[in-house]
Amino acid sequence: MIPDKWNNGITSIINLFTKSQNEFLIQHPEKGHLIILNILTILPEEVGCFFYILNENFSRINLSKSQRSLIRLELEKEFSNVLNYLRFIISTYNQIDILSKIFSCLSKWLEFGVSILKIEILFEYLFNSLNNDNLFDDVYNCLSVLFTSPDALKYPSTFSCLLPYVIQFETILDQCLTIGNKEKTECITKLIMQFGENLVQLIVQMSMTTNSQSQILSHNFCRLVMKCTEMKGQYPIEETCSALTFSFWNTLEEEIISINEKTNQDILLELFRSYFENLIEVLISKGQLPDNENIFTYEDKELFRCYRSDIIDTMLCMYNILGNRAMKGKLN
Repeated sequence: MIPDKWNNGITSIINLFTKSQNEFLIQHPEKGHLIILNILTILPEEVGCFFYILNENFSRINLSKSQRSLIRLELEKEFSNVLNYLRFIISTYNQIDILSKIFSCLSKWLEFGVSILKIEILFEYLFNSLNNDNLFDDVYNCLSVLFTSPDALKYPSTFSCLLPYVIQFETILDQCLTIGNKEKTECITKLIMQFGENLVQLIVQMSMTTNSQSQILSHNFCRLVMKCTEMKGQYPIEETCSALTFSFWNTLEEEIISINEKTNQDILLELFRSYFENLIEVLISKGQLPDNENIFTYEDKELFRCYRSDIIDTMLCMYNILGNRAMKGKLN
């Protein structure tokens, strides 16, 4: 896909299979689309590994750093064609095997470095698809890439708009808890935590804004995290989600402590104090040994030992922000 060798490479690939006169592809166009989606999924991943190409005589030609940069730039320019194609597939097909490829493809392009802003038009479809059990794994992986993007804080407005979608995960979480789907419950919890840990700065900023709706969203998110922390059941036998939340609370504490202006730090402490104080009570309860330790296997005991160690670390963070007086009252 070197610009002077192959212009409009993506369009050429799409046309090759969608406008083919091959009898099989004419009768089964969905097969052609599966081939295209597989190519579009692999392409951004492989471009990072391009160090040489083969010429028409199949001789190896090493690529310079500038040539590799040109290939990458050309691929980025072609993403609009990829996006248009994905939107066409969404509007035309409903086969699970085809739709699942959309999310795999999107994940690879996000990892490649395509701007999050360029896929905003697919956000609603992406989040709604999480409710489809047949697509859940692929959508989960795509959202995970989106939420852990190192560039997330460059787009506070965009991710602020995503927060209501994340808070709606509570509905899926409740459904999973009702039917006892531990694996899916853990996946949803992980998504919530990935969003929170990567965007804790945004959560804090929204809590201090004069916009009441943003304040509500910030607190609803923390409430949702707390719901995951205090999930009913004995760790690690009946639930495994509470441990996933500790990192968020630690990161939130660090974010508040790092605020240079004392006045703002005090304001934030008051805004989040109720969560931190409730967290202490929850951790004390979750860290207690069960009445009958025989329910633990050797592996369970080791997991619970690590769990209690993480609880201690998190409580030390709470001590750091609440101070001795508040901690003493809660411990009593």
